[in-house]
Amino acid sequence: MAVEDLPFPFRLSWGVLIMQSSVQLNFNRLDGLVDKLKNIAQKSVQLGTPVHEAEKSILENLFQMGHAVLSSMFQSVGNGDVGPT
Repeated sequence: MAVEDLPFPFRLSWGVLIMQSSVQLNFNRLDGLVDKLKNIAQKSVQLGTPVHEAEKSILENLFQMGHAVLSSMFQSVGNGDVGPT
């Protein structure tokens, strides 16, 4: 497939396929996740939660944030399938 045949959200730069879109991403879900992280940290300090337990909870929530960000990206530009290779 020639570069000019690629669908809109993709372009080729230095041999790497890059997603591009003029759509504003929806990050509403992140607000709640950021607040949740703040609460975890605050409660951990107040309750004297062992660091390893706080760390586990924080990391689990960071993975949820990463998933939310990637989901927003894929909703905007699609899954990257440009057809048979």
